[in-house]
Amino acid sequence: MHRAALVLSLIGAMSLNACGSSGGGGAGGGGGTGGSAAGTGGNGGAGGDSSGGGSGGGLAACGNDTSTGSGDTCNTLNASGPCVTVQLGTGAPPTPAGGNIVAGTYQLTSDTVYGASDSGNQQDDRRDTLMVSSVVAGAFTLDQVRASGTHTERSHGTVVSSGTMVTYTPTCPPPGDGGDSGGSANYTATSTTFTLIQTRNGDTQVSVYTKS
Repeated sequence: MHRAALVLSLIGAMSLNACGSSGGGGAGGGGGTGGSAAGTGGNGGAGGDSSGGGSGGGLAACGNDTSTGSGDTCNTLNASGPCVTVQLGTGAPPTPAGGNIVAGTYQLTSDTVYGASDSGNQQDDRRDTLMVSSVVAGAFTLDQVRASGTHTERSHGTVVSSGTMVTYTPTCPPPGDGGDSGGSANYTATSTTFTLIQTRNGDTQVSVYTKS
């Protein structure tokens, strides 16, 4: 399992990591009480175990990640979008076009890797939600939650855009506490979508987020 670094998952995809471990009783077991991730989707720990870090609350389980979560206190977003499986792309990846980034909540709706299938860029199925706020010329605030299996990651930070590039600087979790150190990625934005185009290990990953 490869956990994408966030440029935004900058996205982990782009890796989000620990203001504290993520808790949250999941869909399988009443009685779990741990963590702020409770109520974000149906990926929680089974049998009343509150140590999972999943996102209980009605959605079907998504992914198989059982590692320790992170960033409990970074935001209160719900990972409520579709369960996305990484696909292998054919042909050339799309060319970044930049654009005006619109405030709102975005759900990951597709994730495609262009390149060698054995490059190590594959990831577990996951739900991924972004919230873009405080948009000004060339900058905005970004909150993210990513849930896979019983694992939940949260982050908060700022993004600066220039041309077709966005650069993410996290403030929670802090890098010294196991958090993402930030990074840059190409992007394309429309009034309803935000697409990250990232190159890692010789492959190009194209992650499409749709405004909900």
